[in-house]
Amino acid sequence: MFCAAALISLLALPPQAEQGTVTVTLDLKEVPAILNVPGFKAKLGGVEESAAALLAKQLSLWKFVKTPAVGGVPAARLLVSFDPSNVPDGEIAVRLRLKLADGTQKAIREGPQVLYKAGHFLPDFGDGPEAMARGIDRRLQDLLLDCEDPFLEKALKATVPVATGVDNPAVPDRGRLPLPWEECKKFSTSTFRVEARLNGNAVEVHSYGTGSPANGGLELCLDSYDSSTGKVAIAATQGLLQQLVLGVVWLKESRRTAGTDLKVVPK
Repeated sequence: MFCAAALISLLALPPQAEQGTVTVTLDLKEVPAILNVPGFKAKLGGVEESAAALLAKQLSLWKFVKTPAVGGVPAARLLVSFDPSNVPDGEIAVRLRLKLADGTQKAIREGPQVLYKAGHFLPDFGDGPEAMARGIDRRLQDLLLDCEDPFLEKALKATVPVATGVDNPAVPDRGRLPLPWEECKKFSTSTFRVEARLNGNAVEVHSYGTGSPANGGLELCLDSYDSSTGKVAIAATQGLLQQLVLGVVWLKESRRTAGTDLKVVPK
């Protein structure tokens, strides 16, 4: 397990329960020659900030921030690095990786991802480093939020938890995910799996958002769990929810409300 998290009792309000954070880092170790002009690198901090803001709006189950994160340890880092090797002359490409909390790295998409084909950057780059940064910003956003292939969301779902815990429920089969309601309400009927323990055994609680807020967060219905044998039991009817110790929360299936499909916001 790459993300260490305190196990959380249903009967206690855990201060550790918080939204999973992903920092967005633009790696400048290798920059294509066409971009190696005075003043360009200084403008790229704005690209990190812009990408983090857009991802936070579109994939709001996770918290995206510009690197470095302020306080706390991020669940993962989204690393965007220029790749001047193994691409035709004049092309501008990047590699996309997730660096997890345990230090391991995972390629989100294999190989270089082309932002500009040879010569196609000229209309965007004509007015100097600030225009160059804006062009990279637009192309990177188009890449990260590919409408036809939501690859980033798939990678996050598989590797980065949306929360490190569940706050105490108002009623026995309810919990509160520490996700900001206004930003995350479009995902409020998504399904989740929660790592838990029951009598010392690891189990998974299969849960769903009720579509309602809970003290500014997202209300979660804790409806069933899988035992280590794979058998599914309805925990609420058997009085077992009170005995579960809940841990990190993972997205199982994102369900967006009408009109909130993944899309790139025009600039």
